Amino acid sequence: GRWPVPAHPADWSLGYLFLGVLGGILLAALGRTWAFVPLGTLWTLLAGLAGALLAWFWTFSHHWATWRNENLFLFNLLAFGLAVVLPSAARGKPWARRPAQALALAVLALGVLGLLLKALPQFRQHNLEVYALALPLHAGVWLGLVRRLAVSGER
Repeated sequence: GRWPVPAHPADWSLGYLFLGVLGGILLAALGRTWAFVPLGTLWTLLAGLAGALLAWFWTFSHHWATWRNENLFLFNLLAFGLAVVLPSAARGKPWARRPAQALALAVLALGVLGLLLKALPQFRQHNLEVYALALPLHAGVWLGLVRRLAVSGER
């Protein structure tokens, strides 16, 4: 007995997409509640820390796997900046509203750009599963923040 080895690795894309969409919907729906602040901040903090690590590896490492890592479109230092201002913006601080909106939209737009660039032959990293998980979560943070700021703007 050995286990049979499949001819191709399992495709988990739909599972990641399901989890990403579910998480994104949850973040967007929680935008008007207190739960959005810790969950949105946690996601953007994790995405920003991953982006900082990827940027450090790309800049200071000579390892082939980190060079031109396209996951930087999803995980970047803009997300880390968003994690810093998101709690203040969600709590209605006027100084943080515009930067949080701009950063949330920029993080989402960079992810969409990275996904669109996958159509070009120069962008051939196999990471659609990562896009399937992270991009809906970025959209959920952006929509949740828009909903949250609409509530705090009414006060």
